[in-house]
Amino acid sequence: HASRIFKDLEKAGYTGACVKKKFRACDGVALLWRRGRFQALGEPSIWRLSKSSCHVALGQRLQLDNSVEILVVTTHLKAGLNEASEVERKLQAEELLRRIQAFNLPTLVLADMNCSPE
Repeated sequence: HASRIFKDLEKAGYTGACVKKKFRACDGVALLWRRGRFQALGEPSIWRLSKSSCHVALGQRLQLDNSVEILVVTTHLKAGLNEASEVERKLQAEELLRRIQAFNLPTLVLADMNCSPE
């Protein structure tokens, strides 16, 4: 589906990157941005968030209007409402934060955290 979606969005002035989760998972995450406002700086970064899960994050350095550099990151953390899932999400969030801090840039994080409202 990703190639069709990307083709349609490219016609509308967008570009981006996507990455599939690891192992047998059939879904993934994507970042799209408007070409007229943002320019990609380098290649996207793909981060595996833990050794025990298929979840990844996708990060891209972008330049807004040829002036401001930012980091945009998208991810989808582990689902589940049990204690093991909560522990795994915490590990994933810690790894995500560690990776983001290494860039030392203003950062926009887009994520499905799969956490309970408490």
